[in-house]
Amino acid sequence: SMAEWQQLRSSLIRAQHILPPFTFINGDQQPFEESPYATKAHLERFLVARHWNVPEARKMLVKNLLWREMMFPMQLTQPMERLHDTGRIQLCGINKDGLRVVLVCFEFGRFLRDISEAEAAKAYIYYVEKWLVWDGSEPFHAIGVATGGPPPGSFARAVVKVLEANYPETARRLIIYPIPWFLKAVLSAALWFMPPGIREKVIIESDESGFLDGAGLAPAMLPEILYGGREGMFRRMKPDQAKINELLKSLMAKGGEEPVLEELGMGVGALAEYERRTLEVERVVESGAPRVRGNGGLLGAFLCCMSRQSDPDDFMHEIATWPPPHNKAAAKCWSWRPAVLVVVVAAILTLIGPVLSALA
Repeated sequence: SMAEWQQLRSSLIRAQHILPPFTFINGDQQPFEESPYATKAHLERFLVARHWNVPEARKMLVKNLLWREMMFPMQLTQPMERLHDTGRIQLCGINKDGLRVVLVCFEFGRFLRDISEAEAAKAYIYYVEKWLVWDGSEPFHAIGVATGGPPPGSFARAVVKVLEANYPETARRLIIYPIPWFLKAVLSAALWFMPPGIREKVIIESDESGFLDGAGLAPAMLPEILYGGREGMFRRMKPDQAKINELLKSLMAKGGEEPVLEELGMGVGALAEYERRTLEVERVVESGAPRVRGNGGLLGAFLCCMSRQSDPDDFMHEIATWPPPHNKAAAKCWSWRPAVLVVVVAAILTLIGPVLSALA
């Protein structure tokens, strides 16, 4: 039997005529069959995220294509660019394993000093998308680094939801650094309450050498923002403990990320639209509708209609999703179906009538 990734690919190609194209960050688009998502490596990311359940992985991928179509092209604003220029979001480089190391520094409460949560979240998605390698020439996975204290609550919850839904199995590791040694044991113990898939990826480090080992970076690649470890960062950033306490409270609070999710294409209305269009794709996949291309769709539609025993309303809804001109041809064939059946039966009786009379 076909491997799961082949099953997933085949089912998506069957519905390609109503499948959203793959949209790059600059707005360029490719049909699914020609896109990075048609490759084994990317299909397996979605399969792993959905425990190798092909239908669930397909739904996740279709929703991701719809999300990309809505979000991109994404314009880089001055506040978003400033977040990168000040080192709060940066690419540390490519480590010894060929993986990109992406760092976010929350500057101990000063991360949002000149930018809104929504725009900061968009900046993070923009740069992650820009730094990932889509053409297969280099490893797709990355290593994430979180430093500079706790993140703003709504920002963190919104970004996590977007990453889980649209960038599955992208992070090879997540490093939290620098954490005081007396808190490292507490946080490490807390990881046991997380799902194994997440727990195995999180590394908590207190010292510089441990961070470099975990990130796979040479000492010369240490980002300037991390010079001097925790003490050096404290001297430069002068953390405000009151702001840090507020951030901790926001992390423990529930809700509040809805406005940020709206800006990231993950609001309630957008999710409902993704669900509706995903169900349309599922109907085509489950119906086994013919993969019709080019001209000559009338004959294919005729043969399909003659072989169907569907409820008329269901079948008319199904063929409405076929590409033109095949949808119109199928609608005509379906409307002619009773008359054609009468003609076919009459022709058969005409042909076998003399034979039956002779046998009688």
